[in-house]
Amino acid sequence: MGSRKLGINFDSEALNIVETEKQRIICHYNIPYLETQDKAEVVEVTDQIRLAAILQRSLREKAIKTEEVIAAIPANEVLLRSFLIPLLPQKEVKIAIDFEARKHIPIKLDLLSFDYTLQKVKEKKATKFKTHFVGVKKEILDRYAYALEQSSLKIVSIEASLLSLFRVLVFKKLVKMNSSIAIVDVSKNEGSICIVEKGFPQLIRDFKFTAISRDTYAREPESISSLLNKEIRLSFDYYRRQSPKEEVDHIFIFSEEKDESIKENLIKELNIQASLLRPNEVLGLREEIKIGELKAYGASLGSLVASVKPIDLYKKRKTVEPKEKKEGEEMPEIPISLKSVVRTSVIAVVFILLFYLFVDYSQVMGLKNQIDSLSQKRLSLKHKLSSLDLSELQNIKTNYEEQINSFKEAKKVTYVTPLLNALPALVPRGIWLGRADLRLNQGFIFKIEGRAYLEDENEQINAVNKFLANIKENPEFKKISNTVGLDYIRQSTVDKFAVTEFSITCK
Repeated sequence: MGSRKLGINFDSEALNIVETEKQRIICHYNIPYLETQDKAEVVEVTDQIRLAAILQRSLREKAIKTEEVIAAIPANEVLLRSFLIPLLPQKEVKIAIDFEARKHIPIKLDLLSFDYTLQKVKEKKATKFKTHFVGVKKEILDRYAYALEQSSLKIVSIEASLLSLFRVLVFKKLVKMNSSIAIVDVSKNEGSICIVEKGFPQLIRDFKFTAISRDTYAREPESISSLLNKEIRLSFDYYRRQSPKEEVDHIFIFSEEKDESIKENLIKELNIQASLLRPNEVLGLREEIKIGELKAYGASLGSLVASVKPIDLYKKRKTVEPKEKKEGEEMPEIPISLKSVVRTSVIAVVFILLFYLFVDYSQVMGLKNQIDSLSQKRLSLKHKLSSLDLSELQNIKTNYEEQINSFKEAKKVTYVTPLLNALPALVPRGIWLGRADLRLNQGFIFKIEGRAYLEDENEQINAVNKFLANIKENPEFKKISNTVGLDYIRQSTVDKFAVTEFSITCK
């Protein structure tokens, strides 16, 4: 099992899974989110609970046991910007990128999960880093990561799906790393394009064929070609503004339709070499395979194509490790003389004496100021007490006792902190907490409400019972609560999904 790799591609309408062994496909699946062609009814992949359920069911039904996965996400979810920074030491690069990215990215960096790769370029006779910054909103990435993690998969990385296609081209030796190419993914309703220069992504954008219906596509392929030419020309114009010295050498069009006129029109209009590729022809397979499955295959190759610069949107930024001393490199010797040692020792002794004298003087002055302050407060208090009668003194005592009682009540809240810290580790798979209610006015009462969702409804009840047992056995809950009981457990339906609602009370 160790040699097997798993790639998963999330498309807008279907989930694509490919499992490989020694770079050869052993199984591939295209699973529509709903078995329908009505786009208005297609389940949105943003619904992370449904997506997790579909993925879990698919892995179980297909008997896929490989746990490590590389995932690819759609181009329309990804943002790519390129900008220049000076040629800096490695420890200063991240600071410079954070500064420049805030000027070029229309979204706050705190809201993005991102990665970048650096390309050395000549700019006005100076060498600089061209930074290729790829990001995705954290809320979007978290939805895909949630589905993978809830399916008991270990995420190796998450990348843009068009970069997965580029990895396939390199692996199949259809492109050279020193070339500049455009990868175009065309479906019947939308498309996307990625320009890669010497292994570095320069542009990623998506577009829709809003003016062309499916029937028109089948009847008038030249109409789709004209719109495709327009979108590619716009992309090339933007690329030339960013890299005026570079030109695209070849366009690779991925399409499940074998319509050579699309390629021929591109060659005629743009005067650039073009290839129309079908997924099964790229992989040398006889059976039909979807473009989404080809993207999943490219993801599964992962680090096998070492020449492709990796962009991992899931990776937490690593701290820069200190530069190791090169082998054979010696530290320069510093000459030491008796005169310098004596001079340094005398200066150190004088400094130490002055330091202790200053500390003693500061402590004496500080104590004197405290004594003066206490004397003033004593005189003020004596004067104030002499002017008060017994009833006023009683009121002062009552206010003091009320404040002490309030403090004791507030202190009880701190006892709950260990419970809240322990709670996340007690929640089994399939349990979602909805509400927690804490009451202290009539003794300690801590109520937890939530839902359980698993494919098997019996397993939902087992998950609730396991959660209840975990709370009863937890040392932190045992310290504070005497009893832990189940208030109710009932079946309900949420968005056509059967769930189990429950309530647990700790007293």
